[in-house]
Order: sequence, then C-alpha cells, then structure tokens
Amino acid sequence: MFLTLFIVDMKKKLFISHASEDKDDFVRPLAKALSDDFDVWYDEYQLVMGDSLLEKISKGLSTCDFGVVILSQHFFAKKWTQQELNGLFALEERDKKVILPVWKGISNEDVKRYCPILADRVAAKAEDGVDNVVKEIKKAVMFFERGRSVEKPMPGLHRLRMSLQKKTERERSKRIVCSPQGVSIVMNAVKQTIDTLHDQIQSLRGQPSGKGIRIDGPKGNTNEYQIKVWVGQICLKVYYRNNVINSAMDAQIEFFIFHSKINSWGRISQSNDRESYSPHIDLNDNVLWRSKGGQLLSFVELVDKWLEKFSKRIEKR
Repeated sequence: MFLTLFIVDMKKKLFISHASEDKDDFVRPLAKALSDDFDVWYDEYQLVMGDSLLEKISKGLSTCDFGVVILSQHFFAKKWTQQELNGLFALEERDKKVILPVWKGISNEDVKRYCPILADRVAAKAEDGVDNVVKEIKKAVMFFERGRSVEKPMPGLHRLRMSLQKKTERERSKRIVCSPQGVSIVMNAVKQTIDTLHDQIQSLRGQPSGKGIRIDGPKGNTNEYQIKVWVGQICLKVYYRNNVINSAMDAQIEFFIFHSKINSWGRISQSNDRESYSPHIDLNDNVLWRSKGGQLLSFVELVDKWLEKFSKRIEKR
C-alpha cells in the first residue's frame, strides 16, 4: 500500500508519490518542512472514509504542476507507485509537466534497472537531509517556473514546439505499434487497465454494499483479455482483442455496459453505452488510449470514466 501527498501553492502544485514504508522516516518530515513555503494537502488529514482513491489520484495527477517522486526499494516493489509514475510521465509529455526525483537509499544502478529514463536526471538525495531536499525542490521549481515565464510572451513558439513534439510522438507511435515490441507494450497496458478495474471493484466486495457484486475475470491470452463486472443484471464488460501476431495497429480495448434479461424469446442483452479505444504509445513507451473522437486517456482516466458510467446506469435501475 502507498499514500500520496498533494501540495498546493497559489501558483503551483506538487504531487508527491511515495511508498507508505518511507512515510515515517522521510516523507512526513519532508511534507512538514515544505509547509513553511507551501499550503500542504496531506492525505492523512484530507481523505475521509468513502473517498475514491483512484479518483483522488486521477484528479491530483491531472492538476499538478510538478511531480516529486520518492524513489526507493519500497517504491520499486509496488504496482500503484509505478502507475502514478506512468501517469506523471504522460502528463509531462502532453502538458509539459516536470518530474522531480528524490533518491532514498538507492544507487544509480538501481534506478537504471527500474526506470532508465529517470537515471539520467539530476536527483535530490534523502541521505543529505530533509532541509537540503527542500532546497533542491525549491531550486528546481524556481528554475522551471523561470523558463515558463520566459516563454509566456511567445505563445506561438510554444504552440509550434508542442505541435512538433506531438507530430514526432504520433509518427513514433505508429512505428512502434506496428512492431512486436508494440504488441508487448500494449498488452502490458491492457493488463494494467483491466487489473486496475478489478482491484477497484474487488475493494468493494468486503463491504456490506458490495455483496451483490460479481466479477468474471480477468482472463484471456496474448490475443484477447477481458473482465466482466456484474451488479444484478447490469454488466460492465472490458474486452481487448488483437488478431495480428506481430502488430497492434488494429488492436482495440472496448468498454461497454449492458443489461441482460429474459423474456419470452429467451435471454437478450440491451446495450447503448459502448466505446472502443486504440493504443497510442508516447515518447516514454507509456500507452494512452485514443477514443474515436481523438481524445487521449491514461488508464486511470479511462477506468474512472467507465466506473462513473457504470454507477449512473445502476442508479437508473
């Protein structure tokens, strides 16, 4: 399990991702020290029973200016911390967000094995003490904010840079998706998406209100992967298919909600909420899901969107 800090200033916001094992000896003191200069949003004080962790993470990621990532052996061992890091990478490339790494009890070789992209970035070190880490974070924020202020008078140049970056990313995505490497990257993203949905639903089954929930899956193979979540006769199904061995160009993940019932002609299914998404691989090999309208969604945003739709369908019955 891990916990997240979300620090807010009038001009900038920091999303701090860390493993819960690092909280007592470093992260909590770091948050306290940062509170001298920032208005600190802290999960231990702000989250209440019934809050959606996925929703909080999704909102925090989408609104942050900078992501401070406390890299440690505990961080490397957890699935959700990797998902948060992937989300920060996606935001950094799409909206020019900046990841600020802090190493805690690890070496450059450890970071290379876990995330080679971050190994080349200058990082603060927890071993230097909380005060020095705070100074490094302030220095980095000031540096990047200064760079942004220089660009503000030239919005046309900024737009050109973003357009060229997106063009490069689209061309690379098409090339990678059409390769065996792309098949592997997309399949891992599919499992991450469907397994996240499963974990979110599974967390409700131990509660009194979740006794009527049924989960079928996840199950499948390299060509297809799916899960069904039932509440009564209403089902949320997620289904991935790829009929080509060495390419994911035609691969799609489909979300749809249907109502299954029996009448005089037998069992029928009614569905009017259905959408397919194709994979888009960004410059850091993270997969974003593209809707037919062209919108790019992270796996967190996609799962959250369909949990919301599923909830509304249940409320109508």
